[in-house]
Amino acid sequence: MADSTSVGRGRGFDRPFWVMMRSVVVPGWGQFKNGAWLKAALFAGAEGAFIYGIVDEGNLADDAEARAAAEPGLEGFWLAEAEDHRARRKDYIWWGAFTVLLSMGDAYVDAHLKGFKTEFRPDDASFLLFYEVRR
Repeated sequence: MADSTSVGRGRGFDRPFWVMMRSVVVPGWGQFKNGAWLKAALFAGAEGAFIYGIVDEGNLADDAEARAAAEPGLEGFWLAEAEDHRARRKDYIWWGAFTVLLSMGDAYVDAHLKGFKTEFRPDDASFLLFYEVRR
């Protein structure tokens, strides 16, 4: 019989810490491991979009700097354009880091709460909480 100190703890790589670390390695893997496929798809899509934005803005900034070197009369315009792309790239980096941290936290909490089941009763708007121990 499990005691209260073992509630929400897996064994080996099923422990919440390792489920959380899966979200760092592959976007959405921690949520997928917890059985939250919709959240896994949302986190993978969001993190993928931010990674794409980081790479794309970096390439656009490099292209603008190359044009500044190639077009002597317009170097000020192209350098300003490159600076704008670098600023947007920084924004993508920050939002991507926030999304990764949010994904890690979500996977960690869901791994701890994986064994809990709730049953909502519409009669009196209360709910029952169950915990299922599997061996």
